[in-house]
Formats: sequence, structure tokens, C-alpha cells
Amino acid sequence: MGFLMFPVKVTQRDVEFIHEKTLWLLENVGIDFEEAEAAALFKARGARVDGARVYIPESLLKEALASTPGAFTVRGLSSSVTIGGGEPVYVGSSNAVFILKEGRLASPTSHDFIDILKLCETSPVLNMVNSQHIYASDLPAGAAPAITTALALQYCGKPVITLCGNYEQSVDSLRVARDFFEGAQGYYALGVGNMVSPLRYTGESIGAIRAYAEFGQPMVLACCASFGMTSPITVGGTVVQNNAEVLAGIVYARLLHPGLPMVYGNVSGGLDMRHMTSTYGAFEAMAVIPYAKAMADFYGLPARSGGALTDSKQVDYQAGTESALSIAATVGAGIDFAMHMAGEFDSYNAYSLEKHVMDEESIERCRFLQGLDLFGDGDDDVEAIRNVGPGGQFLMEEQTLDLYRDAQFMPEIAIKEPYASWEAGGGDSVFHRAAGKAARRLAEYSLPVISQSQQRMLGNICKNG
Repeated sequence: MGFLMFPVKVTQRDVEFIHEKTLWLLENVGIDFEEAEAAALFKARGARVDGARVYIPESLLKEALASTPGAFTVRGLSSSVTIGGGEPVYVGSSNAVFILKEGRLASPTSHDFIDILKLCETSPVLNMVNSQHIYASDLPAGAAPAITTALALQYCGKPVITLCGNYEQSVDSLRVARDFFEGAQGYYALGVGNMVSPLRYTGESIGAIRAYAEFGQPMVLACCASFGMTSPITVGGTVVQNNAEVLAGIVYARLLHPGLPMVYGNVSGGLDMRHMTSTYGAFEAMAVIPYAKAMADFYGLPARSGGALTDSKQVDYQAGTESALSIAATVGAGIDFAMHMAGEFDSYNAYSLEKHVMDEESIERCRFLQGLDLFGDGDDDVEAIRNVGPGGQFLMEEQTLDLYRDAQFMPEIAIKEPYASWEAGGGDSVFHRAAGKAARRLAEYSLPVISQSQQRMLGNICKNG
């Protein structure tokens, strides 16, 4: 796996340094929990509290980590995923506000929302579905959490990420998932929440944690700081601050619900000082990815980081380069749970069906390389070299004929044929080929089979919304 790692090596000394400085920050600088009940809960458990400011002692952190599992399973209608169990869990877009149509950005509709669900459901590499992958402009705001969750459950058999907004929105989404699975035991939903850097949990983020604790469903907590604006300008300083922020939220969740599964997340990005814009596709921002994995491993938690991230305003060379590098860093670091893995560009703001399937192919390439057993057939390799000898060729060698389909990755979208035959075949661009593949996937999609009671329940939610 080493040849796919991002060129940042995290040492044990680095990890211990980050942990030591984090303990100091938690106990001496503190974290703001901007809700009186949350601060009171910390105080009742022995933390020093000054208004909204909570100073978390090491003893509370140790208790939280000791009772938080290192892996857990979330069920879906037709499949399940184990986060932290060794196999990565990848999710597509999240909260994009525009969609690319005929070369221009447009406001997404519920039809677009459903098309993306279909792509996610038929994806060979995405194994979980987000109920808030894009904002559908034609849905009523108040009913949107319930409706988007219902649509995700109706169109996808994979496990669903439910909404993690404020308390009320989170409860609306969680209730739909709970009722769909008819009160089943275990984990049927996953929330993805955030704090506000630097060092703040707002009432909204606290409410989301409380909702998931009440329903007993797992959560991902991730920070989204920008170097030099909401965190220190250096990667090291940002990682230390982020570590304190995430751990504080995990402690709070543990106080509400001991043993609640939590994922350690860090998706902080860069900042272009020339334009004062966050740059999540920045090369230096990718350095956060291996640190997120290293710190999560240190605390015995699953890790979230990375994605197919780019700041490009088009699906172009910049988008491909930045996304491929980000995917390689994510796959190579062994991240347990990653969102934004397909389709997004413009720093999370926009989505493209074409980029979605191209990102999937990039993931497949990286995972293909990662899974190669380079010298497992060493004796056969040497025998093939002996058979061919100096000056020969391997095209008709038995090993070549047996293994050529498995020994090399054969992309469907990327163009590999000679120029003349490509031109004779119509000279399609990669973007056009991707559009064709997305269209075929949508045409071939079929709805998951659900019970009549589930159909009625979901239909009532969408109709009443």
C-alpha cells in the first residue's frame, strides 16, 4: 500500500506531540459549548466551566475513548457496511448547491436529486448513500429532511446517511429511517456532523449530537477549518486544533450516550489568501488526510477524511488532477470512511454526473493498484521470462493469455486506443464518454424491492411534504 500513500509520513513522535498539545488545549484553552444544558452536563461530570467555555480534563477524554467502539455496522435495505472493519466505506457528494447541465451551473431539482441517488445505488465503489447529497431547490424547506431521507430509502438499498442539521431536522430524518426499518435494533442510520472552528460547538451542532444520542445512532464528527482563517496557517497547527475540536465532541456524545459509536473526522482545507477562499483541493490540504488516519488509529476510532476534492470551476484538467491526487491520498492512507468521493467540484459547491462516473473510475484505478500482489506469481514470472528469452515477446506467452484481464486495469471511460481508431470511431471526448456511461446507468436502474407498508410510509411523507 505504500506506493499509494500521500508523500507525508506521520511518525509516532508526531502523534504523541499532537496528543500532548491537544490535552493542554482542552484543559487550558477550552472549547465553547454554546448551550447551557451541554455546559451543565460537563460541569456535573467534573469539568471546569466558565459560561459556555468548557475545560475538559484528560480523565473525561480517557473515559470517552474507552467506551467508544473502534468499529460498527450500519444496515441498509439490501446491504450493510462496517465502518472501521478494514474495508473502506465511500460516499458520493454532500450538500452541493449547483449541478452542471449542458455546460452551465443550475439549481438542482428533485429530479436531479433522484438521478444522483440512482447513480449512487448502481455505483461499484460507493457503498453508502447520502440523503443530503445535493440541495433540491423545489422541495419545501421545512419538510426537506424527511423527504430527502424518504427518497434515499426508496431509491437505494445501501445504508443511508441521515441529515445532521439542528436538533429538529436531525430528529425528522432519524424518525423516517427508524420507522422505515420498523424500529429494528442496531444501527440503521449515520449522522455526519461538524463543529465550528476555532474551538466552538454551536447550538445547532450540539442539537444534532443530542438527537443522534437519543436515537442511539452513530455519528461522524469532522472539522472543516481553513488554514490561516479558522485555524493556524500551518498544517501542524491546524491538525492540533482540529484534534482538540473533534475529541471534545466525542466526549460530549459519550456523556449523553456511553458507548455511542463515533468516527474521528478531519476534512480541513487550505485558504487562498489572494481571494480569501477556502481551497479543499489544495495540495497542502491533502496533508491532513494521513494525520486524520494516524490520530484516529491512536485513539482506536474509525477515520474520516479525504474525497475527490477539487477547487476547479469546470470539469477540466485541474479538476481531474486535484481529484485524482485526493483520491489516491484517501485510498492510500487507508481512510475508513470518506465522503465527497464522486461528482463534486468548485470546493464542494457543484456537482456533475459526468465527473461522478469519472471519479468512480479513479477510485477503481487506485484500489486496483492497492490490491496488486506484485510478487505473488514470482516463480511464474521467472518461468515466463525463461521461456521467452532474450529478444522474444510475451504477447502469446501462456501467462499473458491467462492473466492480461486481471494484471492490468482496463478503464471504460479513459481513452487508450490509437489516435486513428479513436478518430474513426467518432473522436468522443472523455467527458462525452462519461456522459454516455451515466446515461446508461440511469436507464438501466431499477428500484429496490420494499414492502407495501414501507411504500405507504415513504409515499405519505413525500405526498404530505
